Amino acid sequence: MNTNIMDIRHSGDAKKRHKYNAEHLLSQFTSRHPFLSFWAALVGIPAVALGAVGTLAIIIILPIAWLMGWPL
Repeated sequence: MNTNIMDIRHSGDAKKRHKYNAEHLLSQFTSRHPFLSFWAALVGIPAVALGAVGTLAIIIILPIAWLMGWPL
């Protein structure tokens, strides 16, 4: 069996080998900056999600609109 291939059974090992523990860093940040982390979660995450949806929609729809003759 090839041990270099990542398997679901070895996901815990990957977390241990990772250089930075993101969960630990985020928990430190939220404990030090509760107000900023609250607003980042309340405003930042939805803004990023809406921005990604809008950007991807433009990337998909704009070439189709150009092919159909818009704007005239």
